[in-house]
Amino acid sequence: MPEMVIIKSAITTKKWDSEKIKKLKKLSEQGLSTSSIAKKLGVSKNSVVGKLYRLGWNASAVRDKNGNPEFLKAQDVEFIQIKPKRVLSERQKLKQREYHLKYRQTHRDVLRERSKQYRLKHPDVIRKYLAEHKDEMTKKRIEYREANKEYVQQQARDYYAANHDKYMERALKWREQNRERINAYAREYREKNKDKTHAASKRYYQKKKEERLQCLEEIQLLKANVQELQNQLNALQQKNPYKDGNIYMYA
Repeated sequence: MPEMVIIKSAITTKKWDSEKIKKLKKLSEQGLSTSSIAKKLGVSKNSVVGKLYRLGWNASAVRDKNGNPEFLKAQDVEFIQIKPKRVLSERQKLKQREYHLKYRQTHRDVLRERSKQYRLKHPDVIRKYLAEHKDEMTKKRIEYREANKEYVQQQARDYYAANHDKYMERALKWREQNRERINAYAREYREKNKDKTHAASKRYYQKKKEERLQCLEEIQLLKANVQELQNQLNALQQKNPYKDGNIYMYA
């Protein structure tokens, strides 16, 4: 009995040359089934189906007058019947949204890790996508923040409170690394907005002066209170009959 496995493997490894493709087209136009075509060409049925699909033939494609399938060109692929998407009701859409939200909340760490790995593997794709959809993404972000303003602010406050030391360390490190750049930007800004900066500094010093005067008034008031308390203490000490600190018991 011949070794069918060896024969099958030898058959499946054959390549599609131009002659075989011509035979395939001719046999398919005759209306033969894929299994019979595979037997005649000496290949597997899956190989025939895959090649016909790559050539543009489809069972639901346009047929000629005789009922034989036509090989479609690239511009005619739109004639292939595609199953339309199922239209969801509002209730089903809401249910789907809730499910996705719940899934994201329960698998947050896994999804973040996956997105991180994808960004590391495909940085060029990410940069290209961000460049192409920059305006759209910015608009969506602004709309989301406006719609969920309180939630976003609370999340930001919680995250900042949990990572305060980390943020401060990062900010100090960045300032040390970019000190010259920051100083240059500050000088440039002051030169461009001299009137504005003078007015701001004037307001600042005026405010500090008012705070200083208020502090002086509070100090004087406290001193007056202390003096009054000292006078009261002296009066009580003069009235005290036990000036020497000894208390005498009378029988």
